Amino acid sequence: MHTLLLNVPMWLRRPGTHLSTGSPCIRSSALPSRTPRGERMSAVDDLRQSLQAEADHMLSDLLYTEKSHFAAAERGQRSHLVFGGIAAVSAAIAAASVIGQWSPVVAAVAALVASALSAVLTLVNPQESAQKHLDAGRDLAALKVELRQVRNLDLAADSTLDLADVRRNLGEFANRKSEIDRAAPGLGERSFRKASTKIDQGNFAP
Repeated sequence: MHTLLLNVPMWLRRPGTHLSTGSPCIRSSALPSRTPRGERMSAVDDLRQSLQAEADHMLSDLLYTEKSHFAAAERGQRSHLVFGGIAAVSAAIAAASVIGQWSPVVAAVAALVASALSAVLTLVNPQESAQKHLDAGRDLAALKVELRQVRNLDLAADSTLDLADVRRNLGEFANRKSEIDRAAPGLGERSFRKASTKIDQGNFAP
């Protein structure tokens, strides 16, 4: 049988048949690709990169929010010192004017300034607001450290931690960030602008 097939001229043979057996040939390109492990590795790498990008975004958000709260706390403390100092000086001038029998106008004006600034300090309470901003900034700084460890260690290429756990941890970080934001006083554009300027100048490490 083999001899007869071998004697058949080449131009009579059907294309795609084996020379010795006459059976159809299967080209290597037609064979199914068996790379399930490679596909799984590619999917894992894609997920790791996505989680790294999300962690980087959260770190940036934490950095800017943290430094904005510190800037607001600094402004609040400065306002408290300025207003409190002026109120104290005005009260002292008013008392001295009465005791020294100075001009009644000076005494009245000084007393009015001291009273007004005292009312402002009581109503606005910049010191209390500054403390709340300071506490929020510290909480965000601590959260940023934890998140940075996850980004640099748990999402490293040689990490054996399950990426599903890392993703769940990132969700918990986002929830904690939201809780801190809700409890903290609001931030104005001025504080954010000041923090952004310092960050862009490289004054703060990420």
